[in-house]
Amino acid sequence: MKLLIVSNDRAFKFSLSCALKILEPEIECITTLHEEALEKFLIEDYDTFLINDYSEKGDPNKYKWAKGTQTYRDIKASAQPEQRIFRCGFDSYDHEDYIKAPFDLTELIKKLQGG
Repeated sequence: MKLLIVSNDRAFKFSLSCALKILEPEIECITTLHEEALEKFLIEDYDTFLINDYSEKGDPNKYKWAKGTQTYRDIKASAQPEQRIFRCGFDSYDHEDYIKAPFDLTELIKKLQGG
């Protein structure tokens, strides 16, 4: 599986990609910023996306903690049906593809793998 982790939080991207490489070596993790996510999506082929900084409470153009909302919209609009997109943040939403942080890594891996 090729996973694109999108976040403007360097610590989040680094720690999550390191943990996933240790726990599930078959997951190829690539990280990027929100500002570069759409370009990476269009240029490279990914199976799965994890978009951090998702919040429906603020304007993504105004608040950095809501950047994931626009990134999610952009990628979702162009993704193929077989590509899986997960949004992640600290708020609570009933979206099937939403993962509330902090999350359990084993549960995240199950979701990423389709379980």
